[in-house]
Amino acid sequence: MSQPDHYVNTLHVKVRGTAPTYNPQSFIWKHITWCDVMVVPETPIKIGQRVCLVEIAGLDESPGEDADPEDIETRELGIEGEVVGIRTMEKEIVEFIVENDTRRSMTERVYLTVEYAPGETILLDSWNGIAHLLASALGRVTRRIPAIRGWDGLI
Repeated sequence: MSQPDHYVNTLHVKVRGTAPTYNPQSFIWKHITWCDVMVVPETPIKIGQRVCLVEIAGLDESPGEDADPEDIETRELGIEGEVVGIRTMEKEIVEFIVENDTRRSMTERVYLTVEYAPGETILLDSWNGIAHLLASALGRVTRRIPAIRGWDGLI
């Protein structure tokens, strides 16, 4: 299913941490933010897609399949931008790079980690699919991020 060019995929995430960056061309210290995608997105994440990140507030661990989405609070992070590449791949996860277009945000870039479920959470082109196949065959599992399924109505 093809989406219009202006379509923005809203992703529900848990923020894992931030780190300052240094840009000699700017007087403002911006940050890199690491996020885990906690809910299966409406459309699979792919390079070139625009995304908007919404934090699931007060979430320490995955709430599990039996949790009620209406009991979960969300908040805007002020992060919206394009998925520009892949930072790393493992057997269970893929980490995308998102360039934040929101000028007022202190976050310059986001490393967005998502469960590897082709066609459900991510879409990889042929070359990245082959790279993932090699990485999963040669590497070991270091992290798992089980995405919650069946929460389509979460805003």
